[in-house]
Amino acid sequence: MREPENAAEALTRIEALLGDTARKRRLFVDFDGTLLLSNSTEEFLGRAKPAFLAVLILKALALLRPWVLLSRERGYFVWRDAIRVWTVLLLMPWTLILFRREASAIFERYLNRDLAAVLQRSHGHEIVILSFGFGFVIRRLIADTPFADATVVASSLWRPTRLRKQGKQARLHEGGIEVDARRDLIITDSAEDDADLLGTLDNAFYVRWPGEKREGAHAGVYLPFYYLANIKRSPEFFIKSTLLEEYPIFILAFLLYQPFHWEIMVSGSLLFMALLIIYEIGYHENDHIGYRYEKAPKLTEAFHRQKTYRVEPYAWYWFLGITILAILVLDPQHITTSLARIGMPEHHAGIYGEAVLVGFWLIMASLTRLTFFVFNHVPLVWRIFIFFPLHLFKYFSMLAIFSIPAAGFALLSAQVIRTWSVYAIRRCGGDTEYIVSQLVRLMFLLFLLILFAILTSFGEVFAAWQTWVIVAWCVLRAVPETGRKLLHRDVLAEFVPWSKGKDILKYPGA
Repeated sequence: MREPENAAEALTRIEALLGDTARKRRLFVDFDGTLLLSNSTEEFLGRAKPAFLAVLILKALALLRPWVLLSRERGYFVWRDAIRVWTVLLLMPWTLILFRREASAIFERYLNRDLAAVLQRSHGHEIVILSFGFGFVIRRLIADTPFADATVVASSLWRPTRLRKQGKQARLHEGGIEVDARRDLIITDSAEDDADLLGTLDNAFYVRWPGEKREGAHAGVYLPFYYLANIKRSPEFFIKSTLLEEYPIFILAFLLYQPFHWEIMVSGSLLFMALLIIYEIGYHENDHIGYRYEKAPKLTEAFHRQKTYRVEPYAWYWFLGITILAILVLDPQHITTSLARIGMPEHHAGIYGEAVLVGFWLIMASLTRLTFFVFNHVPLVWRIFIFFPLHLFKYFSMLAIFSIPAAGFALLSAQVIRTWSVYAIRRCGGDTEYIVSQLVRLMFLLFLLILFAILTSFGEVFAAWQTWVIVAWCVLRAVPETGRKLLHRDVLAEFVPWSKGKDILKYPGA
């Protein structure tokens, strides 16, 4: 792969070439990351207000990734920016006005001044701004600058994917601009995007300029679960582990036993979201501590691209807002029951009672955050022992708001044992590929159900249809993993035949 040049050396060579005014040259100058030390599309999207709504739209697109449906191999490159820009324009059309007001200030703030100074001294040479960014954005950015007369070859708002599908050199040819391989120059910060011109022109400058802004639009605006789904993990992992694993466990353990009212379902789901936000704070802190102090931290590429993404204190604002909404949704009777569960008199129901529940939930969240803080700061081998109470908070905090029967308690306990055992094996250097964690949960669930039935009554535990729904769900979750890890050909080949087994028992010294 081609290596970038030193910026100072490249500028010296460019200035020497442009000093030869006898030979008229075309200067093909990339815009994003070259003349502008930022991304023009991201700057346009960053003007969308209110920021909360813009972030919600952009992060939803990042999670859904509709561009993959249009092209699995090149969808991200060809379609992503087009879909994002058109979505913002359709839902927030006032962004155009806001961007026009700030365009000059944006260009002034992120102008590559060293390169611009050299280009402005290139009298008699033609400057062609060549970019995969959008023409209407770039033209507005340079409208009141010395580059306003430059030729702009960029993506069209009406045919946004055309240039990216064609490539820059083919688009120039189609537009009647012929490239002179010996005379013309290309200046770019991307060896991939401009590979065709870099390979054609003798005077090709590939430079990664210092001071380039790499954050995307609204990079500092927090949105719940974006860090979990796009930076720490992938959207697929978030859906699989959280929405299809942890959330159903919460439903089965708590809401399955509540009266089937929409208020309870909505309130419970919101409280689950609020608690998950606290864990997102802990995961964010965990990654940054690992980045600073661990020798070989396991961090994603997205983390390195978005190290400045902030979670606190904004996550707490979301937590508080979601918690208040969740408590307000609950009906008065359930609030009275919840207050009694934590030892509050029934006559404290109403606004005061709702405030008490919000405060109590905030205390639970604070204790969870404190436990995660301790987990993140103790030596790695100690974390095994902090991991257990950390997950007790995760699965049992909801007891403050909702009642739970024996089967629900057994399910949550089995889930804690399952997650803790996998973590303990991995932290101690073991191979988690050899543990069927779903089967571990099923085994402990059945053990605890039978234990509770012995201590109370079998009828009380096993007569409830909810118990069998919980068991059935755990069985269905365990079967695929059991088949994949315990019943494949390599494992079955390790069985010792019965005849040889008897010989080994008979002659243990053999």
